[in-house]
Amino acid sequence: MVAPRATQPSFLARLVLASLLLLASAASTPAQGTVMVTWEIPTEPAVLVGGPVFLDAKIQNNSSDTVRVNMGHHGKWNYEFTLVNPDGTTTPIPAYRQFGPGPKGTVSVEPHQTRTRRLVFNEWYTFVRPGDYTLKVQLTVLLSSSANVSWQKEFFEDLAVKVAPRDAEKLREICAKLAETAVSVNSPEAAADASLALSYVVDPVAVPFLAKVLKEGEAAAQVNAVRGLTRIGSQEALAALKSNLATAGPDLKAKIESALSQFRPGT
Repeated sequence: MVAPRATQPSFLARLVLASLLLLASAASTPAQGTVMVTWEIPTEPAVLVGGPVFLDAKIQNNSSDTVRVNMGHHGKWNYEFTLVNPDGTTTPIPAYRQFGPGPKGTVSVEPHQTRTRRLVFNEWYTFVRPGDYTLKVQLTVLLSSSANVSWQKEFFEDLAVKVAPRDAEKLREICAKLAETAVSVNSPEAAADASLALSYVVDPVAVPFLAKVLKEGEAAAQVNAVRGLTRIGSQEALAALKSNLATAGPDLKAKIESALSQFRPGT
């Protein structure tokens, strides 16, 4: 007796089966890559009472697509910080809410590339006491990418921050490097960033370096120098501001005059 011959599936049935297998394979295929956002506080320059504190955000795109990470207006609005003090108490840090023109908040990262965005943490908080702190960083981001990239809505990290006591000589070295960069004409962006960091050195040693930037820097750096001298608020800072009134252009002169009005009588 001859066994019945197996019925071969029709062409249409084979096509449907192939389509189902393809869809199942696509559904089970993992994302082609991931995006990671991490932070670190560089140890150079040293973190000192009265000095600038830098925070580096590193965006690592391990996917095959270009991604865009939104850090908010000025590249700072989407940050949330909480500081754990040496005694274990916590200090909530107000959000950055400066308006007006500023750096672009969206960072584009090409496939398999890493970009770093440096912030000056003093724009949020200034350390006034030495000690071992923990900085809790959180960034709520929106990623614009294809479905091939896996990502999470919130990135967060706890960073150890060791703040050393004030050291006038180290502060002077830091100020000298920042001032040199701030008066450079080769990179206006780097000059503006350096002058911003220098403006947060709220210490008498910074006055001559801020005065140099006010005299020799470009417009953006000069504005930061005015703000830095105003924060220090000493007689030397007052003299540095007054000495530039005669040669300042209309815009800078208006900013210097506004700064002078903030000095207390008898400063």
